[in-house]
Amino acid sequence: SFLLAPMLPAIQREFEISVGDAAWVFTLLLIGSGVSVVMLPRLSDALGDRIASTIGAGALAIGASIPGIHTSFPALLAGVMTMGLGAATGQLGVGVLRRHLPGGSIRTAVTVTQVSAGLGSGAGLLVGGFALQEVTIKAFFLSVAALFVIVAASAWLIIPASERVAAAQFGII
Repeated sequence: SFLLAPMLPAIQREFEISVGDAAWVFTLLLIGSGVSVVMLPRLSDALGDRIASTIGAGALAIGASIPGIHTSFPALLAGVMTMGLGAATGQLGVGVLRRHLPGGSIRTAVTVTQVSAGLGSGAGLLVGGFALQEVTIKAFFLSVAALFVIVAASAWLIIPASERVAAAQFGII
């Protein structure tokens, strides 16, 4: 979301859409994010940290690849909604740290994670602004998709398998 916000004027220009249509790009990302905040932590309990983190990063990669491959406004909307479904992946990190680190190191690790997220958000705004001048929307989304493929693979390889919470059920309703 922090990379995409500065890109909205370029998206409006490239797709020749109204301000209201451009607002839908960000709105659908936020709606997907709202679902993600509920869905991914529950998946983490039901399926384990590794699987939930990989699914979340995978949703981000798939979502970014949709407008990177299909350069239409409907594809852009589908892509950002799908990206939103993976938006809470970064929040799973705190749970992973709490489950897998010894007592005294948790506070430091969580602090580092939160500061990194804040710095990453600021960097995203800057990178998004520079991206406006240097890359096409298609190249932007394909680059982001490639990064999220790396994140998904890293999540699968680095995050230890964790016990599923026996009482956790992932009910669709």
